[in-house]
Amino acid sequence: MLQLQPPRFLPLPRCRIPGSSSRRRRARPPALAVRSQWKLPDVDTDAVQERVRSWLSRAQGAVVGAAQAAREKGKRKEDAEGRKKQRKEEVEEQALDFAVPEITVERRVGRGWLSMDAVVAIEQFARLNGLTGRKVQRIFKALAHEHVHSDARSLVEYCCFRYLSRDNSDFHPNLTELAFQRLIFVTMLAWEDPYDEDNDPHSSLDNYSILGRFVGEDAFVRIAPAVAGVADVSTAHHLFRALVGTEKGLTLDLWTTYLGELLKVHHGRQTHKIGDNFLSGEQVLCIGSSKKRPVLKWEQNTAWPGHLTLTNKALYFEAIGLAGMKKPLRLDLTDHNSRVQKAKVGPFGSRLFDSAVSVSSGSVSSEWTLEFVDFGGEMRRDITRGSS
Repeated sequence: MLQLQPPRFLPLPRCRIPGSSSRRRRARPPALAVRSQWKLPDVDTDAVQERVRSWLSRAQGAVVGAAQAAREKGKRKEDAEGRKKQRKEEVEEQALDFAVPEITVERRVGRGWLSMDAVVAIEQFARLNGLTGRKVQRIFKALAHEHVHSDARSLVEYCCFRYLSRDNSDFHPNLTELAFQRLIFVTMLAWEDPYDEDNDPHSSLDNYSILGRFVGEDAFVRIAPAVAGVADVSTAHHLFRALVGTEKGLTLDLWTTYLGELLKVHHGRQTHKIGDNFLSGEQVLCIGSSKKRPVLKWEQNTAWPGHLTLTNKALYFEAIGLAGMKKPLRLDLTDHNSRVQKAKVGPFGSRLFDSAVSVSSGSVSSEWTLEFVDFGGEMRRDITRGSS
């Protein structure tokens, strides 16, 4: 008769820990019976130590590589911030120092005393025209109508527009110079406040500064479009509101930053080619072809990345395909019923992202929804909307 033997391995009793029912228990090896003759195999300690050293070496290499990459990224960020800070300091330093050779303009006019902004603008543009401030003032009195002889604002406009009208290019070449950018900013301040509120004839350039001062919308709309390539008359109001946002007005730092980005667009416009798709007389106004911040065209809940080109007559979109760039699509903007407005987009019609614009050419069938990816805010979308 067979006799059953007790098993060599006895199961351990289960202990229930409060609050651990939802946790996944780690499997434990069975305990050895007291009378068991089973022995653990011999372990090669040298092999284990070698394997551990190998793991530690790999982990150390990965940590060193990640730390080096983080240091390089931080260094690049610091260099970019340093260049930006240096440029801002240069703007501030030059803003404090106006090199006006000599003040020759007659500050006393029929309606009061000229402000220092008006004096600086008149003298600087007079030098650019090869004249002195007093000479330009006399020419203005001889040419202007009698009712504007004593109007300081008209005198500022005459000095500024006389020089700017000498250039027939699409983009004024002097915009690359920081001194000229600062002069246009001073001219906008002079147009806004051409008279000295205190009527002080003894005020000088010793304590003159334009830091912390603001340009209003009317001054921007009047002066900025006169500079070739800076703004368009029909969209200047929208551009100013997009640049300023919730600020009191346009500051010198914001003005120079905008012109710096505009110079990049102008350089890209010169090197940009879109084949023979442009019609005669079209001029490129803006290009959206950044790899880090692409432009997406939404069609039936699907976003297609590509390059966007805005001209004075149409929009062109070049979709990026697997085999390269596709044939550009054209949306005519010469129709009087064309409209541009903000829009929200998202997958499956969710409309989660408020970063797009809807451009229509007068009919629903010819409507584009374009998303401007910008992780820093809505400035990119608003500026493009203002330019359209």
